[in-house]
Amino acid sequence: MVEFLPSKQGVAGSNPVSRSNTHRQGNMPRRKMMDVNSVITKYSLSARAEGLSEKTVKHTVNSVNYFANFLDGINDVSKITSDDLKRFLVDLRYRRRWAGRADVQVKFGS
Repeated sequence: MVEFLPSKQGVAGSNPVSRSNTHRQGNMPRRKMMDVNSVITKYSLSARAEGLSEKTVKHTVNSVNYFANFLDGINDVSKITSDDLKRFLVDLRYRRRWAGRADVQVKFGS
C-alpha cells in the first residue's frame, strides 16, 4: 500500500539544502595545487582539440608566461588574485611597448 503525504507536509531530513555541506568551512574540499606549467599544458591540449590555430595557442602561452614572470614567485595559480591581474594590467599600461593600446584596459570595481 502506498501512502501519499499532503502537499505541504515534508519528511524530516528530506531538505537537500539543510544537508548541504557547502557552507561549513571544515568540509570544504582542498584545492589541489596547479602550477603554471600544468595549466599551460592543459590549455594547449584543449585549444588544439578545439581547433584553434597554432599562432593563437602560441600567443596565449606566451602571454600567460609573461604574466607568470610578472608574478615572480607565485607558481600556484589558485593563489593568483584579481588584484594580481589588475597590477599586471596597470604595469603593462606604463610599459612603452603597450602604451596607448586600446586592448590593454583596466576596469576597477565589479
